[in-house]
This record gives sequence, structure tokens and C-alpha cells, in this order.
Amino acid sequence: MLGKIRRPVLIVRGGRSESLLPDVAERTRAGLADAMLVEIPDCSHFPFLERPRELTVLLSGFLA
Repeated sequence: MLGKIRRPVLIVRGGRSESLLPDVAERTRAGLADAMLVEIPDCSHFPFLERPRELTVLLSGFLA
């Protein structure tokens, strides 16, 4: 199903996430036609709670 997505995708992974493991995040990125994978270090699965400023910067750059 990932191969059918034809829009840019930003995958944000917290460096300490136990829900989105690095290999799964990379396989997901590789399965998408136009995806960027970014890891926020020292963050769990909730960057919007733990690192909202960094996430906002990432989203702003992605959407620009």
C-alpha cells in the first residue's frame, strides 16, 4: 500500500521511541516514493509533547 502514496511524506521518529523502531521507520521511508525520515534525538514517541519547537521547525521546513 505504501507504494501507492504519491505525495511527499515526513516521517518523524523520536530517537528513544519504542513504538517506531529504526528499522521499521527506514523500511517505511524506503517504501514511499517521496519520503523524508527525520529523527529527533533524546525524544520518545511523542515529539509533539517533548520537543514541540523542534517539531514545528521540521514541519515548517517540510511544508515550505
